[in-house]
Amino acid sequence: MVVPTLLCYRSFCLSVTAPSGDIHDYYSLSPYWQPDCSSAHNATELSEEQIEARCQFIQRDGRQLNSSFTSAVNDTGSVAFLMLCHAILILKRKLTFSLIPGAFAALSSAVFYNVLAWRITGQDQYAESAAGFIDAWFLNNATSMNPNLDYAWVIPRESAVTSKRPRSITVGAHGGLLDLHCMTKIVSAIQVLRGAKASSWTSARDGAMNAWASSYVSWLLSSPISLAERATADDHGTFWAAQTASLQVLVGNLTSANDTLQAFLQGAYLDQIDTVGEQPLEASKTPPLHWRAFNLGGIIVINRIAEYIGWDTWNMTTAAYTTAQTAVNYAMALNETGVDVSELSELMPSVAAVASHYGDMNDEYSVWLAQRNPDYPGEAWFFWNQPLSDSGLTVYVDSSGFLTNVAASTNPTNSKEKSGASISRCGLALEMASLNVVIVGGLGKVKPLHFTETDCADKPVGLDLIQISQRLTKLFVSSTPAHRVKSIIRHQNQVDTVKALAPNPTLDLITPIVLSLETSSVQEFTDAFTDSDVVYFIAGAGGKPGEDGKAVDKRTKKVDYEGAVKVFDAVEGVKDGYRRPHLILVSAIDVRDTKKVPDHYNDEDIARSQRGWKAIGTYMHWKYEADKNLSKREGFRWTILRPGGLTEEPGTGKASIGRTHLGSISRDDVAKVLYLLATRPKAAGLAIDLIGGRDDMESQLDEFIAKGVTDFLG
Repeated sequence: MVVPTLLCYRSFCLSVTAPSGDIHDYYSLSPYWQPDCSSAHNATELSEEQIEARCQFIQRDGRQLNSSFTSAVNDTGSVAFLMLCHAILILKRKLTFSLIPGAFAALSSAVFYNVLAWRITGQDQYAESAAGFIDAWFLNNATSMNPNLDYAWVIPRESAVTSKRPRSITVGAHGGLLDLHCMTKIVSAIQVLRGAKASSWTSARDGAMNAWASSYVSWLLSSPISLAERATADDHGTFWAAQTASLQVLVGNLTSANDTLQAFLQGAYLDQIDTVGEQPLEASKTPPLHWRAFNLGGIIVINRIAEYIGWDTWNMTTAAYTTAQTAVNYAMALNETGVDVSELSELMPSVAAVASHYGDMNDEYSVWLAQRNPDYPGEAWFFWNQPLSDSGLTVYVDSSGFLTNVAASTNPTNSKEKSGASISRCGLALEMASLNVVIVGGLGKVKPLHFTETDCADKPVGLDLIQISQRLTKLFVSSTPAHRVKSIIRHQNQVDTVKALAPNPTLDLITPIVLSLETSSVQEFTDAFTDSDVVYFIAGAGGKPGEDGKAVDKRTKKVDYEGAVKVFDAVEGVKDGYRRPHLILVSAIDVRDTKKVPDHYNDEDIARSQRGWKAIGTYMHWKYEADKNLSKREGFRWTILRPGGLTEEPGTGKASIGRTHLGSISRDDVAKVLYLLATRPKAAGLAIDLIGGRDDMESQLDEFIAKGVTDFLG
C-alpha cells in the first residue's frame, strides 16, 4: 500500500497544455480516435510528435487510442506513475493536467488504499500519504486541477502542421466525465479520514477540499458538457449520477445527493436492464462483457451511496422489474468462449457485491468466483463485500505482495476462519472504518434479581440489560480496525470505568457523555447523535426509583418508554447535511400485546410468558409501547433486538433466531449480535427474537434478515 519512488518517463507525464492555455485545466484526448498515417509518406517509424502533426485521426468505436495522451477509459493505471507525475509537478511546477485518463483512477486507488492501510495498521504515515496525494491533485496552488472537465476527451482533427498543440477541437466531449468516475473512492477515503479523526486531515484541508468539491459540483450541475453526460442513458449517465451524488455527500448536501440518485433511478436506470437481465445499451458495445460489468459497477456504487444516506435502493426495479442482481445473474450465465479473463475479472466485484447484499444461500456466487479465480478471497473487493463465503480457500501473501499457495480446505462452504476470510475482516474497513457508534445505557453492575420463580430459564430479560453495553463497547474498540464509541452515561463518576474499556487508552476511541434520559433534552441527544452511524438504545430502569426518588413504576415509564421516545425523536432530529444513524433498540422476547398469543408458542412458552408478565408486567408494557412507537417511524432506519433472559455464561456463538420459543441467552452473545447488526443495513424495519441455540449465530442472523419477516406482531 506504500507508493514506491520510481523514475518518471516522458510517456507518463505530459507537458502539453489544454486549449485554454491554463496549466491547471485537466486535458485528455478522446480514446476512440486513432491516427491514420496512410498519407503521411513516411519512410521510417514516426515519433508521437510526428504522428500528431502529420496523421489524420479517425473515429473507431470500441477501439481506444493507444498513445501517451490517452488510455482505456476504465484503465486503473499505475499508482506509481501517477504519484511520480505529481512529484514532477511539485518539483518543476510547469507540467500540466494533460495526463492519461487512467491517472485519476490511479490517484483514487492510492488515496483509498493508503487510508485503509492507516485504519488497519494505525500507522499515520499512510494517512499522511493519502492527504498528500489529495493536496497534489486538488489543493496545492502550484499543482491543483481546476474544478471542471472542459477539456476532457478533446476530439482530434486536422490542423496546421506547425501547431505546437495536439491538433484538436478546442472543447471537450461529455464522455470525458468518465475520466473522473473513480471520484467515489476519493470521497470514501475522505469520509474515513473525517470519521476517524485522522490528525493529517486538518480542518484547513477539509475546508479547502469542500470548497473545491462545491465548485466542481456547481460545474457538474450547470456546464452544457456535464448536462449532456447526465442526459445519456447508458454507463455515462450512471457514473455521472454516482460521481455527482458522492461529492454532494462529501460537502454535506444529502438532500441534493438524494435528488441526484432519485433522478437516475427514476430515469435512465428504468431502461438499463431488460426482463432477462441483459443490459442492451452495454451489450451493443465492444467488448460487451466489459461494458456490462462497468455499468453494473456504477449501479452498485449508486446503491451504496443511497444506503449511506439512509435510503435502501437495492430492490428498486427497472421498468422490466429487474435489479442489479438480475443483471449479475444474466452476465454470470453468458457463454465465456473467447471472453478475455480481464473482462471476467471486471465482473467479479459485482458478483461479490450481489452475493453479500442479497445472500448466497446456495453458494452459487462464491462457487462461480472460485472456479474463475481461486485467489478471490485475497482480492481487495472481497474485503468489503461481506458476508461472503471464502469457498474454503486459503490465501497467502508472499513477501512481494502477491497472492499464492491457494488450497481448498476440507470444508469448502462458508469457512470464516481460513486465511482468506480473516483477511476479509480487515477489508471491512471500507464499510466499518468510519463507524461512529453511540451507546445509550446498560453500563451498570450486575446484581441479583428477585422473582417469584427462581428458575433462571424463566427469568425475563427485564431489569437485566446491565453490562451488555460494556461488552459491546469492547467489541467495537478492540476490533480490527477499531471504531469510535460515544458512551452515554448518567453520572460523571462512570467516566473512568467507561474509558477503561479501551485496550489502548492513548487512541482515544471512547468518549463518555453525561446525559440523562429523564432530564436531558431531545436536542442534547441529537447533538450527541450527529455524525454517528449507529445508535444503540440498551437502557432500562432496572427496578430503581427515579432521580426524584419516586416510585419504580413511574421511573420505568420515564426511562423505558419516554426515554426511548426521546432517543427516537433525537435521531429524527439530526439535521440535513448529516445522515441519520441506524437506531438499534434492545427490547425483550415476549414484548407484545398480551391479547395476542403468537402462533408458534407452545404450552411451556405460554406458562413462561404468564410468569414473566406477572413479575415485571410494568416493564414489559412500556417496552411494548416503545416498540410500537418505533415501528411506526419512517424517518430513519431502525432495528429491534428481542433477546431472551440474559445469563452470565460465556458466549457460545450459537443461537436460535426468529420466531423462537422462550428461553435464555448469554450477554456475550447478545453483544455479539448487536455488533453484527452495525453492518447489516438490511435488518432495518425488523424485530428479531434471539435465544441460545445450536446453530452458528452469524449465519442464523443473515438467514433471518434475508427472509425479511419481522418478529414484532404489533
